[in-house]
Amino acid sequence: MIVLTLILLLSGCKKDNINLTDISASPEVSQEFLASPSTQLIEFERADTERIKTDILEIAKVCRSAGSEEERNAALYIMKQLEAAGYAPVMQEYYFESKEEKDESGVMSLAYIRVEPTESYDIKTQNVCAVRTASNGNKAPIIILSAHYDSFMGVGALDNASGTAALLELSRLITYSGNYEIRFVFFGAEEWFLRGSQNYVKDLSDEEKSRIIANINMDTIGYNGSAKLNLYIWDHTGSKAVDLLTASKAWSDIEITESKDYKSDHTSFAEEGIPAVLMIDKPTDTNLSKIINSEEDTLEKVDAHRIKEIVDMVISSLAERMY
Repeated sequence: MIVLTLILLLSGCKKDNINLTDISASPEVSQEFLASPSTQLIEFERADTERIKTDILEIAKVCRSAGSEEERNAALYIMKQLEAAGYAPVMQEYYFESKEEKDESGVMSLAYIRVEPTESYDIKTQNVCAVRTASNGNKAPIIILSAHYDSFMGVGALDNASGTAALLELSRLITYSGNYEIRFVFFGAEEWFLRGSQNYVKDLSDEEKSRIIANINMDTIGYNGSAKLNLYIWDHTGSKAVDLLTASKAWSDIEITESKDYKSDHTSFAEEGIPAVLMIDKPTDTNLSKIINSEEDTLEKVDAHRIKEIVDMVISSLAERMY
């Protein structure tokens, strides 16, 4: 059971700081990296397993299908956590009307068209966004960290309360962004044709898009079993986002794959030519498709300690740039 597992993990967990000259969780860090000037400049707290556990338990209480009251309640919980961390989060709401459409062969299907809030609509969903501004003004390069919080069937603990909890923890830990603008974006309706991220990207100005150097999307991480962390990119453009993550040498036992098999929210950025990468755990002891988008995706499938390790690796990577 996840609760018992996490309690045992917490008994030996001490909250301290990440000093980038002492990354004990990464034995492969080279002496050259430890001696590089940037590693001496920034300190962030380590991820806290108990906070991660609390977020997962809160988010994965119920199914959070797109447009449902449960999805909106999860968004409100995320808003409160961001406010507690000192942000002024914004909720972006999207409205859709269902319409029957006929394809070229005459087959009828149901489509959902975005409409204005003043018009008749059938489904409303929302994104939650928070920003850590750059120290050098509003023309800084942008890094977007993202995760979706909705689920398709069941409580969606692995897919994707795990990524949501990781993103919340990152928002708490990143208290300084240096010469970069860091955006934390929690997408609704990922399981519903990527509607949340598609509309987020659609609403970006050309100027904003030109400043985005990476979207790092976390979806289905922290599998409680044997797994390898995969970095999926849509095409070669995504390698720029991968380079941002892996430059710190704090990463180990990962696999980098160029593939269009996994259509998570990074897809919405990649289709616009924006460097994007999907972080996803690939179990080696079972087929992932047997878990996600099913009632089998329960709390027992998630290891908060593994999520903590992943968050710490992301922090180590970003800290090199924030000076």
